[in-house]
Amino acid sequence: MIKGMTPVIFKPRFVYTANYSSNDVSAYTIDVSTGALTELAGSPFAAGTKPFSVSTNLTGQYVYIVNQDSQDILAYTIDANTGALTTIPGSPFATNVFGSNYISIDPSSRFAYVASSSSGILAYTVNANNGVLTPVPGSPFAAGTWAWSVNVDPTGRFVYAANHGSDNFSAYLINADTGALLNIPGNPFAAGALPDSIAVDPSGRFIYVANYGVSHDISGYTINSSTGALTEMTGSPFAGGTNQNSITIDPAGRFVYVTNFSSQSVSAYKINFSTGALSAVVGSPFPAGTAPNFVSVDPSGKYAYVANRDSNNISTYTIDTNTGALTELTASPFATGTWPFSVSVTGTLE
Repeated sequence: MIKGMTPVIFKPRFVYTANYSSNDVSAYTIDVSTGALTELAGSPFAAGTKPFSVSTNLTGQYVYIVNQDSQDILAYTIDANTGALTTIPGSPFATNVFGSNYISIDPSSRFAYVASSSSGILAYTVNANNGVLTPVPGSPFAAGTWAWSVNVDPTGRFVYAANHGSDNFSAYLINADTGALLNIPGNPFAAGALPDSIAVDPSGRFIYVANYGVSHDISGYTINSSTGALTEMTGSPFAGGTNQNSITIDPAGRFVYVTNFSSQSVSAYKINFSTGALSAVVGSPFPAGTAPNFVSVDPSGKYAYVANRDSNNISTYTIDTNTGALTELTASPFATGTWPFSVSVTGTLE
């Protein structure tokens, strides 16, 4: 650190889960010193029919819930003091398409993207003053077969979508003025069997795809920062657990975490800073609940949260910032609604 500079510190604040079968959103405050969860007064909050995914914007102002069966996106403002949710006027915003799955908000909170199994990638502008969503002209944008998840890279320049049905992933350049998506040359790029989830490291140099199907591995690529072109890493694909369905990277860009849906665990990997190659963290995989469906790391990089679909709870871990190893809290797991499909964590800059 340069002498005289103030260190950047993030404080973990709130956790939200989309509960698919109880049609609601569970909300919690985070104990800063332990990572433990306390459910908010008023939680769970009503959602639409079959809420599939939840995402918060980087500044922790808004929460967006994609509801599969009601074919809409429910949007809330977050009370900065309590974490309570208030519906944004005009919400829910209709998608009018079948099979809307995961949502991702760009780092500037200007655009939102939703992967749809039937229609490709839905794109929206986000009103900076109130969080209202407006479809981007030209949306939806074509993807591969059965687009399952979508991720905006940390630089806000590129979008990536995992195509579950065509064993590949799509890569796009974002039009900075409109939010429209342009295909990157070479699109789509090969993945393993049934790719489910994508993560990009904070530096924007590496991308990883968790493959749910029989290959049970992780595809890794390096990213050309100028063009967005992708080159598969030496050593890719990297061995994984059984039915990997969610992948995330810690805020420092040192570790990768992947849920193994059928083996009730979370795999942890260390990222080689130079090449992006993955090596297993000692002790990995770490036990989770039944059918772990989604993993998220809080903005401080101290805690990891795993939504366990069939045990209806959240496994909570401290992260060893030196090794990447996970230690589950004594009080974990914490109860959710029925079938928590995804989890999102907010934090504030101190």
